[in-house]
Amino acid sequence: MTHRCFVCSASFKKWGQALPVDDRLSRQWGLNKKELELYQIREGRYCPLCHNSIRTIGLSKVLANSLLKEGSDSFYEIIKFANQKRLKIAEINGCGNLHKFLKEIKGLHYSEYGIRNLNGVRKEDIQKLSYDDNSFDIVLHSETLEHIPNPGKALSECNRILKPNGWCFFTVPVIWNRETVQRIVSTQEGLKFKKSKSYHGGGKDDCIVWNEFGYDFVINNNVKVFIDDFLSQSYVFGFRKNSNYKTPNIFFLKKLELIARLLVLKKPITPGEV
Repeated sequence: MTHRCFVCSASFKKWGQALPVDDRLSRQWGLNKKELELYQIREGRYCPLCHNSIRTIGLSKVLANSLLKEGSDSFYEIIKFANQKRLKIAEINGCGNLHKFLKEIKGLHYSEYGIRNLNGVRKEDIQKLSYDDNSFDIVLHSETLEHIPNPGKALSECNRILKPNGWCFFTVPVIWNRETVQRIVSTQEGLKFKKSKSYHGGGKDDCIVWNEFGYDFVINNNVKVFIDDFLSQSYVFGFRKNSNYKTPNIFFLKKLELIARLLVLKKPITPGEV
């Protein structure tokens, strides 16, 4: 079977595969064997040429299909479209190896959120952005909200800086068969951890996890879910300014039912259901 990377257009026979979720993180999350397998695909499967993961490839597809009415066969079409339309895009935290391609967009404003000092890179607190209201056509971030105390405030800020009808697209890890687990509690002295600390990405302080999101993340934050490939956990979240997604669509609710069957009930899924 031949695969094709949507980002760089490369064709190849076999995906690259890493194992980014270690036993320690798996235990902290409380993942069962099947959940761990799905996360290893989402985070570890990548294009052998451009090294974009399943997650960032999914993000690139959603961006392309939302901006181009006819859809797209390659991310290069998005780069061309964005430059022709002079779109302004805020990339808050580098979106993995997709960042290398986003840099080709002239209207890209790239920043990082975290405590690391990256030479020459703008720093932005996603919970209190310095950008003006109604500044951007697109806001992008990936695997960021779980590392901040107030993800709801961050999404509100993303909405604030969007132009009318602008889109925000992002990814966060979700454990679909349970509710969100908060690892912090608010006290008179400030925020404190009520559980042992959990980290992504090697145990650095700016990789600490404040929230482990569950299925209720979608409902609590009124966001839309775009699913490129359910079985590889290639899902992207998003919202459009001046739109409201108070109720998840039927397509999404059906996927939740299938996820519960696969992960919790251990019942098989037929190809026609996915």
